[in-house]
Amino acid sequence: MKTVPTITTALLLFLLATPSVIAKSPRDEFCSRINEWDPHMQTEQIGSIPIESEYIIFIIDTSGSMIRYAWPKVIEQLLKTLTVYPKLKGIQIMNDMGTYMFPNTRGQWIPDMPERRRAIIDRLCTWRASSNGSPVEGITAAIRSFYSADKKISLYFYGDEFTRDSIRKAIVHVDSINPKDAEGNPLVRIHASGFPVQFANPPELQATGIKFAALMRELTGRNGGTFVGLNSFKPVEIDRNNVRARNYEQSRDVPTFVGKGNREYLTGIRLGGRRILILLDASASMLDETIVNVSRRRNMDDAAKRRSAKWRQALATVDWISARFPQQSQYQIYTFNTNASPVLSDTRGHWLPVSNINELKRAIDEVKQEIPEGGSNLDSALHVITQLNPRPDNVYLITDGLPTLGRTPPSSTTVFPRERLRHFEEAVTRIPFGIPVNVILLPMKGDLMAASAFWNLALYTQGWFLTPAVDWP
Repeated sequence: MKTVPTITTALLLFLLATPSVIAKSPRDEFCSRINEWDPHMQTEQIGSIPIESEYIIFIIDTSGSMIRYAWPKVIEQLLKTLTVYPKLKGIQIMNDMGTYMFPNTRGQWIPDMPERRRAIIDRLCTWRASSNGSPVEGITAAIRSFYSADKKISLYFYGDEFTRDSIRKAIVHVDSINPKDAEGNPLVRIHASGFPVQFANPPELQATGIKFAALMRELTGRNGGTFVGLNSFKPVEIDRNNVRARNYEQSRDVPTFVGKGNREYLTGIRLGGRRILILLDASASMLDETIVNVSRRRNMDDAAKRRSAKWRQALATVDWISARFPQQSQYQIYTFNTNASPVLSDTRGHWLPVSNINELKRAIDEVKQEIPEGGSNLDSALHVITQLNPRPDNVYLITDGLPTLGRTPPSSTTVFPRERLRHFEEAVTRIPFGIPVNVILLPMKGDLMAASAFWNLALYTQGWFLTPAVDWP
């Protein structure tokens, strides 16, 4: 999909053109350049979000931590989102408490016109509103005020922490105001972008960020949306003199994908690289998103296991990534459960050329013959990175939760959450510095620490983290 030049596109790239802007002041200096923009500049697109909606509502956490540390990145994300929606039927913006950015538009859609988009950005630079660190009030206000059966509506929540006590209460409340129809579709889609402000704190001060990640994984998954955990809370620095060259590269890195029902999706995961490694979790938990159903499916025949919706989504993700390998690159695909193995058994430790189409097709066919079983050993999977020579320069990890196995044999058949986190922390030490790990985290109920742990992994390696919508890709 070709990026459509718009006022927001041009504005964003000019704002990001000078690195010193960010160094001076996270908010005021960034916004001071708003009246000087080059209309010929274009930008990249956003991550793994279906773009079928005709109406969108931004719900933005206006807490002190967001205002002080992440506000330029908030503006950047909003601009990116608007850029991939060149023409909407209506826009609205409120904060997490349901306070409107423009009070005189309460209960009304803002018409989508260039001057209105500009007014939104202008107002963002000075907007302040009370916040309680929870998305519930804003989501409630948006759905109650704007839902209509004849409109396709998406909500975009931007935040960095959840300060309430109960994640469960928040989820139950949103379920009650955004019920699903007979086909399982909610009234509106709910997407979220997470700003990693809290993870800049010492571990003992990250509790609200950890709860936020767990909430957003569950909330978006239950409401047809995607949660994208950003790998920085500062805007991207862009060289003005090389914008067009970078846009050409990004047009290959951020493709349009036609999903179910010809629905278009955009992904912010970088698909480039000369040596690309896919690590696919093939443990038993990939059969379903609840422990009860995993246990039930483990006793089914192999054909039934392969038909699992969650496993099919994992396979489709591998297919999606492999279809976008750069022609001159090399790749390798490993699956892992108790151990990690290449899908083409005779290629262990070797890179395969993308240009060999028949071999690539054979690798994809072999992936589809896999049957999820056993425990999950992330240490074994990440050890593959150091076993390949030369090492990969881009890694995709497709999994659903913290590992159940570590480097040493288990002493019991039961593994507790603290042990799983310890296995994870031990495994990530396998990753050499400078290799980005992109994490696609599929749904799994009850694994509350997984979202924040894997988001932190993406932060550390400067990869991407997302929990995709159920119908992606």
